[in-house]
Amino acid sequence: MSTETYKPDAETEQLKAQSLHPIASELADYKASLGDGSKTFRGLVTGFSEVDNLISGLDRFILLAGRSGAGKTTLASQLALGVASHTPVLFYSLEMGKSEIITMFIQALAKGLYRNDIELQGNDPELPKDKKDRLDQAIADLEPLAKNIYIRDATNGIPRIADAKDASSIYSTVESLKKRHNAERVLVVVDSVQDIVPMANNQVQAEIQTVQELTEIQQKTGATILVIAQKNKGSINNVDSYGHVMGSMSFIHKPNTVIEIITAKELLAKSKDDNDRKAEIEQLLEMDAKDGKSKPMYLNIIKGRYTGTSDIPLQYYGAYGYYSGGISTKNKKIYDLMNS
Repeated sequence: MSTETYKPDAETEQLKAQSLHPIASELADYKASLGDGSKTFRGLVTGFSEVDNLISGLDRFILLAGRSGAGKTTLASQLALGVASHTPVLFYSLEMGKSEIITMFIQALAKGLYRNDIELQGNDPELPKDKKDRLDQAIADLEPLAKNIYIRDATNGIPRIADAKDASSIYSTVESLKKRHNAERVLVVVDSVQDIVPMANNQVQAEIQTVQELTEIQQKTGATILVIAQKNKGSINNVDSYGHVMGSMSFIHKPNTVIEIITAKELLAKSKDDNDRKAEIEQLLEMDAKDGKSKPMYLNIIKGRYTGTSDIPLQYYGAYGYYSGGISTKNKKIYDLMNS
């Protein structure tokens, strides 16, 4: 057996020397890149002040998790609208059609129209004047934002993620939008992330590959990526936020920020009231929600690489398709359960 030590040739040594260098030469550029105090948040400003303050805007790679019916798409749409006032938005809707997402945008702007008011009666001459005025104003408000919003729905097929050779991949589309708008950043919303994971014999490996490619896109393009994920069914009684989000997808460690919507039902699960009383409260909340009243929610940071963990109360107007910040006095006892 030979004991001769391997020695790379001169060309290999030169390549290694060129690829490895101290950071001294980069310090000047680093110092020049530091903020001058003009920016309040790290990420893209959404205009939803409570959310912006909580997570410092939408930054890098964000995971938004919630139970079915928690209003994940509603919140993501509302945040995307705010970003569209200054940055291109690429919205992948793989669960809803393009027209449905546009309706959600209209609802978020109108803050007082049912879906049927818009989709079934939008051109009805019998539509009450107050609703017509609200609808007309919402459409007028959407027009300047619409120039920055692009929607890809399921009719376009499930997109490839990081394939630079595929002109319709997420990577290629982001690069195309950056050029078209002469923009440094693009907000990419994926609803939902489970829908872009390919079916495979090893599903865990497919999930890992998906998040790696999303991370690659974020780092290569500078895009901000907001992905929506479903909490698992066990989340209602689960005290471990990591656990019930990881049950949906096994990539909670990759995003820079992980936030979850906590529903009234999840809050009530912590209550010491008997089950009959909980069911009664839930029923009353649902009845109020159908009448356009809000449901108590919380937005909780499970992981905040740049912000730490925290939470804020929200009010969800599901029938009207929008969120607002703050605590409703009527449901204060339910909000208190979050901090009990």
